[in-house]
Amino acid sequence: MPVVVTWDPSKDFKHLEKELYKNFVRHNCATKSETKEETTKESTFKPTADIYSEPDYYIISVDLPGVSKENISLTFEKGILTLRGERIQQLKDKTVRNEKHFGAFERKFKMTTEIQSESITAEFSNGELLITVPKKVSEERVITISNN
Repeated sequence: MPVVVTWDPSKDFKHLEKELYKNFVRHNCATKSETKEETTKESTFKPTADIYSEPDYYIISVDLPGVSKENISLTFEKGILTLRGERIQQLKDKTVRNEKHFGAFERKFKMTTEIQSESITAEFSNGELLITVPKKVSEERVITISNN
């Protein structure tokens, strides 16, 4: 005789939620038993960026809280703007929980239009990097048609 079992998906989701939370806490939160090396390895910093387009230039705004200017480098090569840096963790002996992300990072921005690479500027203030990327202005000219 067949047995009918009712399935309650909420039980599966509750179990999944508990497992995810347990793994999140284990991998992303420092405890007293973890070493400084283990804490640093588990966490990586990935800065967020917004890109704005104006008629003559782009503005790239990158949030870099806790990163010093000395730990940032910006290069432009073959149409790609590359931002590299590192957010260094300042561990204290009494750290019980660590939710901040640290480590080396790299962001690449491919320029889809021609730009004036020699005129790129960057300004760093209050944890925000503002990069101004001027677009190449195409000069309009009149072409004379000659008779053969």
